[in-house]
Amino acid sequence: MQSQITQVKAIGLIKPGGSKDLKVLHYNRKPLGPRDLLVKIHAVSVNPVDFKKRKSGFAEPEPNSEENPIIMGYDASGVVIEVGSDVKFYKVGDEVFYLGDITRKGTNGPEHVVDERIVGPKPKSLTHAQAAAIPLVFATALEGLTAQLRISEDPEKNKGKTILVVAGAGGMGSAVIQLAKKIFGFTVIATASREDTIEYSKKMGADIVINHRNPLAEELKKHGFDGVNYIFNCYDVTLEYFQQFAKIILPFGGILGITGFKEPLNLAPLFGKNAFAATEYVFSRSTYGTGIDLQRDDLIKISKWLDEGKIEHNMTIQEDFNLENLIKAHDKLESGTMIGKYVLDNVDKF
Repeated sequence: MQSQITQVKAIGLIKPGGSKDLKVLHYNRKPLGPRDLLVKIHAVSVNPVDFKKRKSGFAEPEPNSEENPIIMGYDASGVVIEVGSDVKFYKVGDEVFYLGDITRKGTNGPEHVVDERIVGPKPKSLTHAQAAAIPLVFATALEGLTAQLRISEDPEKNKGKTILVVAGAGGMGSAVIQLAKKIFGFTVIATASREDTIEYSKKMGADIVINHRNPLAEELKKHGFDGVNYIFNCYDVTLEYFQQFAKIILPFGGILGITGFKEPLNLAPLFGKNAFAATEYVFSRSTYGTGIDLQRDDLIKISKWLDEGKIEHNMTIQEDFNLENLIKAHDKLESGTMIGKYVLDNVDKF
């Protein structure tokens, strides 16, 4: 059965603004597309992309208004309550988790529409709240490691190799550390500077933690390393910091940034090493429809690894979903001090 245009409740804003501009509102949900699922949302988590979109309104396909608000939310766990005419992989009643599509309405409301090709089966061993912490950061980590850095998933091929995870204690860093160590078999070096972030990075699996406030080459030498094979940067990077990356990357290595590079970069130091720089934007597949099914494949793998106990969830804050708590979550993420993932539960009761 195909749903008609329905007015739904959510939290969002009419135009780009601050966290205090977020409000409870209603908008008209369009009928499901052929491959769409309608999901009753149980839990969501908050990521830096939420406050970045809130502030800029980027990737909105049409002008925003009272009738077409900006709805953030790019992590969800819930239950399928309706399916489109050509849906193949899911049925009503299935528990699912996913990050969604940056060009469509987000998950910050009790019901959400998403293309089944970017949806994975919720890990059976996790609660909805725990599962909601997973999709965006782990899908970004897996795609970044395999598609962009071109690293084999065979740990035997990665024996003796090193990866530096910059900003290891955040939601993104804690996902990269786990996959790199527990699935790919790397020696993982993470950066952190506070006692609590150092401890969390080690808890997630980092073999060594160095201080990103000091010159990276000097920090690595303290632990007997002249450089690293790969760098997975989970934070905004400056030209000065990229120059440090260029010094410590080993021949034939790769440097990845998940926020893009905002300044012109000098790639000449990479040339003689046959090293490369790459970017990772996990919404590219859903935005352009290129290899879109691969995101579902990645989420299936991640769900399986979680159920097998090979990796673990990284939820560190759990609160009920409401306007006050969503504002708090945006402010916490924007402060740059978040450890792990911030989850808002009981969205279906909102």
